[in-house]
Amino acid sequence: MSTSDRWHWTRPAGGWTWLLFLLFLPAVPIYFLIAWGVLAANRSLRSKDPLFPDDPRIAGLQTARTLVGFAVVAVLYVVHVDRGVDQLTEDMGTKAVLGIAVSLVALATGTACFAARTPDPSQRRELLARAGSRSLPALLIYAVAAAVFFALASVDAPSFGARLAVAAAGGFLVGFMIRGTYLVLKSVFAAGDVHPLLPPVLAPVIAWTLAAVEILGPGSLPLHLRATTAACGAAAVTLLSVAEARRLQTDHGVTFPRPRRGS
Repeated sequence: MSTSDRWHWTRPAGGWTWLLFLLFLPAVPIYFLIAWGVLAANRSLRSKDPLFPDDPRIAGLQTARTLVGFAVVAVLYVVHVDRGVDQLTEDMGTKAVLGIAVSLVALATGTACFAARTPDPSQRRELLARAGSRSLPALLIYAVAAAVFFALASVDAPSFGARLAVAAAGGFLVGFMIRGTYLVLKSVFAAGDVHPLLPPVLAPVIAWTLAAVEILGPGSLPLHLRATTAACGAAAVTLLSVAEARRLQTDHGVTFPRPRRGS
């Protein structure tokens, strides 16, 4: 290699490159914390051993159902921005608590119904064990993360050290909540680890319950906008869930638990 070639490869970057590097360098720790939060959500909230078969079409239906949920939240809350960040945070925190509570009741009720209709005692115990070791921990972990996240959003740190700690925890929780929300919406809190047909059964129930609360409850949005958005979102979730359940039954032979004889 000639002298000119060596100089060409070792020449330092231009001024604009260094300027961009210096501008983004302080944000590198935040990016690292966000990525750490994403990895933590994958580890704690992802379905570990789903019982449904590896079917790209089922995965696509679950992804579409998840995107519908995100779209409904975006439509309902984008127009809330004029109310201020504090009010927006408070509203979203309230809706998160409500969603987690409804999901907990739906998950417990659905698991109990599936268990009651399972005739084999060993299969019934396995179903309940999976619910206790997969779905319930995922829901509790997400609930704790959401509570800490919205608590930090309202913290007024008095010192630089406290603000730095809040920013670090906030960066981690931003990554955890974004990725975690996607995972819990897609898997309905890892309900597929309990029974393959449990997610498509629970998703419409949760969606219509939250839609009814949104329509019947108080709100700053016009009723027709809230009703249209919430009802269309719940209807879309229902159609996608029916398609998922039908695919599991017709293409993979998955059936609902059969009731006990004589019941």
